[in-house]
Amino acid sequence: MTIGRRIAAACGVLVLLSALLGAVAVWSIRHIREQLNSVVEDSLPGVQVIGRLDSLQLDLRGATLHHVATPDTNVKAVKDAQAEDLKKHGPELIKEYEDTIHNPRDREIFQPIPGFLDAYVSACEKVRALSREGKTVQAMAAYDTEGDSTRKQLKTALKEQIEYKRASANENAKSAKSAAGLGLLFTGCILALALVSGAVLAFYVVRGINATLKG
Repeated sequence: MTIGRRIAAACGVLVLLSALLGAVAVWSIRHIREQLNSVVEDSLPGVQVIGRLDSLQLDLRGATLHHVATPDTNVKAVKDAQAEDLKKHGPELIKEYEDTIHNPRDREIFQPIPGFLDAYVSACEKVRALSREGKTVQAMAAYDTEGDSTRKQLKTALKEQIEYKRASANENAKSAKSAAGLGLLFTGCILALALVSGAVLAFYVVRGINATLKG
């Protein structure tokens, strides 16, 4: 083999190893980015919205029970206004959560939540209607039966949803960590191979040049 061919072969091997190193780096970075995007755009916003939905139902419960407990009509009017304001925020939060859904399982778990929320809002409206009529005992009984049962359904569904989102975030984080680990491992191996190959090729090329010059 001529000196030129030896040098070309050495350069070709090193270029091939460099290309392989770049490909591994691109794969690793892309995979990590996909997993982190899923956490940032899906899991974390979803957990936040579910937390706000949970706060909404708690605030609605407080406003309704306060409405029943107070004999003051002015206070009742304030609690009615608070409840109506909370009712308006419900569909907004539902829409906000739906924007974070990116897979069928997430949608399947979330599907009953809007219905449970509407049922709880309606139950609380019935309770406050009885309370406005001065039927405190009946209002409390209505909350203890219909209101509390729908609230428990909503709470259970919200809990399942937030557990799913947290599990999804953990899974994506582990996948990103695994991809980073593999990327570092492969990168280290290719770098080591490139250094060894470069040294060996340089040795044989130089030796060939020396032999040619001596000859």
